[in-house]
Order: sequence, then C-alpha cells, then structure tokens
Amino acid sequence: MPWFKVEDAAPADGERVLIHDGRENRVEVGRRVGGRWFVENTADGRLTEVEGVTHWAPLLDSEEYDPADD
Repeated sequence: MPWFKVEDAAPADGERVLIHDGRENRVEVGRRVGGRWFVENTADGRLTEVEGVTHWAPLLDSEEYDPADD
C-alpha cells in the first residue's frame, strides 16, 4: 500500500483514507474536506479536525484504490 506525502498528492475530497498524524505519531481513518484533515469517530461518525497530517494512504477496500496503479 503506497503512502503519499500531503504536499505531493491529495485524496479525493471526502474520501476515507488512512492518515498519519505527525504530531501525535498515530495512524487513523480520516478524510480531507475543503483542504482540511479530519479524523472520524468510529462510535458516532463525527468528524474532528486534526492538524499535523504528514502522509495519507488509500484504504484497501476503497473504490478509489487500484493496486495496478502502484
């Protein structure tokens, strides 16, 4: 699975992806909406803005991800 630097590429607006938060050194499911990054609360689906995202990767079950593109 490829990881992309946020300054090199961005996922489709609103697409669920894995994000690496460089400040907290954690990996979570999130999305980029309107140029800002959000993590998704798995309990209630709410989005919380997060800063410090350095990398993102497509989810393996994502319709947007095609391993042939790697």
